[in-house]
Order: sequence, then C-alpha cells, then structure tokens
Amino acid sequence: MERMGCPATVAAAVARAAFIAPDVEAIVAPDGRLTFAALADEVAVLRASLVAAGVRRGEHVGLCLGNGVRWVALFLALGSMGAVTVPVNTRFRADELGYCLRQSRVRRLFTADRVLRVDVVAMLRAICPGIGTHLPHAALPSLEQVVVLGDDVPAGCVPFAAFRQPHAPPTLPACAPDDVLLIQSPPAPRRSPRACC
Repeated sequence: MERMGCPATVAAAVARAAFIAPDVEAIVAPDGRLTFAALADEVAVLRASLVAAGVRRGEHVGLCLGNGVRWVALFLALGSMGAVTVPVNTRFRADELGYCLRQSRVRRLFTADRVLRVDVVAMLRAICPGIGTHLPHAALPSLEQVVVLGDDVPAGCVPFAAFRQPHAPPTLPACAPDDVLLIQSPPAPRRSPRACC
C-alpha cells in the first residue's frame, strides 16, 4: 500500500488503520475484542452483506445496539458504502423510538432483542405490529427490514446470523468525503425528539 495521507472517507480510515497497525486492538468491549486488521475484515464482510441485502448509498439505517464490536463494525461498514447511520438511543421509550424511526425515515434497523433491562423487540411489537408478520407496515411505512441480534426474532424480522453473509461477493467501498455519515435524533424535553444533522 502506498504511503497514505489523512483519510477523507470512512473506508480510507479503516484501510489506513489496518495497514499501519494491523495487530493493534481497535475495539475492546464486553462483547469482544478486534484488532484493526480483524475490524477491517469484519467491515468488508458486513459491507458485502449490506449490499447483498439491497442497502444503497444515502439510505438511512438505524442502529439500536449497546456499545460494542457489532455497533462499531456496522457503523463503519455503513459509512464505507455511503449509507447514513441513525443511532437509536437504547434508553428511548416506545413513543420516542417510534418517533425517531418515523422522523429519520429509517429503511432498515439493526437492533438487539434486549439492551440491559430494555426489551427493544417488545417495544417494536407495540409500535409496529408488522414486525411479527411482514414489513413494511402502515405504522412505520419507511421501515423495510429489521435485523435482530439475539434470540427473540419476530417472524417479520431477520436474525443477524442469517443477514451476515461471510461468503457474499466482496464489495468495494462506495463512499465520498462529502457523504452524510450520521443523523442524530436526541429526545427533547417535554416535546417530541427532533432529528439533527
């Protein structure tokens, strides 16, 4: 690899870190540890899986996961293909979660079935009964797919193990320096949350 300057994209930053410090730990979290080389490999597998699932550049994808390896790897994979990550607060109540998903026009959601004491899948069932049968549903018309990490996977959702395709054809990064990387949707006191760029 040629000498690299300051990376201008997520994909370039991941590649540079893996080149410079492949054996240095990039993530140390309760759900695992990854070196920069292993993280780059996982990002490539997830990017290929996202493309195989039809995720496109500029698409809004929600992440409702605890902090850890999966959150970071998915965030970097989405950024490396030009998709927009919408971090979903794992402490949201059902009304806040529904508002966040509607306002941010999330088309796909990656969620843990539970985060600490919060039963995220139960909240989603209350907000959008379609996750038990099929999506999209009138309650969240933009939401086309929910990928669940954990054991409680409703019939209208996809288990993460089935989504992650380690043998999907490799996909080159498709991001640009001016791509929107993230839309944050914090709750506002005494009123509905609002999305911010």
